[in-house]
Amino acid sequence: MSDRSIRRPNRRGRGGAGATATPPPVTPGMAGGQFQPLTRPETERIHHLALRLLEDLGLSQVTPSLERRATEAGCRVDEDGRLRFPRALVDDVIAAVTDIGPATAGQIEAHLDSGSRRGARAAKKKMWDRTDTKWVA
Repeated sequence: MSDRSIRRPNRRGRGGAGATATPPPVTPGMAGGQFQPLTRPETERIHHLALRLLEDLGLSQVTPSLERRATEAGCRVDEDGRLRFPRALVDDVIAAVTDIGPATAGQIEAHLDSGSRRGARAAKKKMWDRTDTKWVA
């Protein structure tokens, strides 16, 4: 008896002659984005909670370079050393990423400075040092 005769059938051969083919879950031409597990009010509630956490609780143990760049952009460090983010700044960055899609920090900064959509930040300070630009979305 050869090794071939005692092997289990491969994936294609498991169904046998009587098996029915299961259609793929996604086929060419199907409309995407239909699955929405959260309602609009639920999504907005999560968004507002995230803004509140960034503004009221902030982040602790941030790197010195992040602290410097964030404070230049309008964030503040409180007496406990926590970095807090103003809602307007977070909203502006989210709007910029929404407008331009995946982008580098420098591209987002340029978009915010151009005055697109919700307008540029009141003070046109440097948001990021471009020497270590990272992809953010």
